[in-house]
Amino acid sequence: MKKNNLHLAVHAIGDGAIEQLLYVFEKVKPRLVHRVIHAMVMSNDQIERIKKLNLIVDIQPQFIESDKGFINNRLGRNVDKAFNFQIIQTGIPLFISSDAPLWKILIG
Repeated sequence: MKKNNLHLAVHAIGDGAIEQLLYVFEKVKPRLVHRVIHAMVMSNDQIERIKKLNLIVDIQPQFIESDKGFINNRLGRNVDKAFNFQIIQTGIPLFISSDAPLWKILIG
């Protein structure tokens, strides 16, 4: 990545995907700054690890509205990890971008 000056933008929505991403970055120890796109469900521990790795988090707040109908069902007791806006106070670079909820198109 460094040799070619590539800055990665990795889509990771849930804490499982974020965990895999963090595992890889902790092994590779990237020198460039990379971006985690979505990061909708993550623990406070994962937020701390993101900070240590100097990653950028790129969230799409518009999904709060589109996901509210099913998020409790999907996450159950882990719903408190969703849309963890405590990240704002951590000093982690935060991008807010737009994206379109595709579930309406996919499900109908």
